[in-house]
Amino acid sequence: MAIGQASQDFLGSSGRLRIMYVGHRNTLSALADDGFTQNNPRVVTTHVSTTLTGITKKGVLGSSVAHTRPDQGNNIVAGPLAPAALNTRPLGLFINDAQGNAYENSPGTASGKVAYVHAGGTYGCQVYETLGQAGGTAGNPITYNSGDPIYSSMNGYITNLAVDASEGVNGQNIGNVTLLGTVKAAPSSSLAEVILDLRV
Repeated sequence: MAIGQASQDFLGSSGRLRIMYVGHRNTLSALADDGFTQNNPRVVTTHVSTTLTGITKKGVLGSSVAHTRPDQGNNIVAGPLAPAALNTRPLGLFINDAQGNAYENSPGTASGKVAYVHAGGTYGCQVYETLGQAGGTAGNPITYNSGDPIYSSMNGYITNLAVDASEGVNGQNIGNVTLLGTVKAAPSSSLAEVILDLRV
């Protein structure tokens, strides 16, 4: 750590994403309009994961997955498409909610951008899938274990089920989904988040 570097880079919290060791923070891309207005969950509303209980806020959530959105133009990010489209790829994890928090500044609304992290780092994600979303896994509880691979679900939250990956729906090649990272610590009665090392 460089002299004078903020310790929050290693132990900070930004709402639903806890930053333990940061990779790169990216603020170059504009957020698509639906990144401010999407419902949560975004795509599958029949199997709502327990980490979304009580969340009524619109727009992308902190610790949800940032995706390329070529349907909206060049250098645009947001949640995944419904239905998914080719070239919509996971990039990293949003740091904050698009709409911000009550009684705080709302930089996303003001700038049209919501920062996301990528290129490594260790994070605690408080929003993740707890139920399967597609096919034979739909509605079944998900168990996370240390060492599990992590993908973006079709809702844009982390999951360890490749069959639920946002890139695997609508006949896309399930073997070509993006590996987001690896679980370091699974959620438990004493840990209400998935701790992961980011790989994208």
